[in-house]
Amino acid sequence: MAALRKLGQFSRKLFVKNTPFKCTTRSYEEFKKMDMDYALRDLEEYVSLKPLLVGPYPRTEAERLKAAERYGMHPDEYKPFPEEMSDQGDYPDLPWISVEARDPFYPWDFPVTRRNFGEPVHFNDDMMGEDRYDYGVRKYIEDHHASAIFIACFIGIIVLGSYAPTVSQPMMDKQYPGQGEHYTFQIK
Repeated sequence: MAALRKLGQFSRKLFVKNTPFKCTTRSYEEFKKMDMDYALRDLEEYVSLKPLLVGPYPRTEAERLKAAERYGMHPDEYKPFPEEMSDQGDYPDLPWISVEARDPFYPWDFPVTRRNFGEPVHFNDDMMGEDRYDYGVRKYIEDHHASAIFIACFIGIIVLGSYAPTVSQPMMDKQYPGQGEHYTFQIK
């Protein structure tokens, strides 16, 4: 019995979040109480994160000013997403400026992502990293010019290859034993 009790305590330590369905030392009421404790703990985590979640779409000027203040933006710069995109709520519709397009010599708080503390993040920030999408960067050659140059070079290589002389490497017939003379490695 003592061994079963130790096993029950051990399983409680192992499965903090995932409570085992069967345990010889607990009753149904204890399981129910544990589930409520986990639910309350999750609710407390949600309530503590609620100020960080997106609010409802601002319909009045006062709500718009409050949302601009919440995101640390000037009221003239704050523009929410269109109301048709209801899943964004009051989050600001920021311009598409990728990491590469930002000034590399400015003393950023986070130099890798070129952001300052408290600055709102673009809604599609996951695809605007320095190793991904480079929207807003001035390039030496535009994309359509680079494509045209590639196609011209590819066609040029094909045309030059068609006019190139054929190159062959002449070889003698393969020698098999028993067919006339052939090389042998016997010492005479």
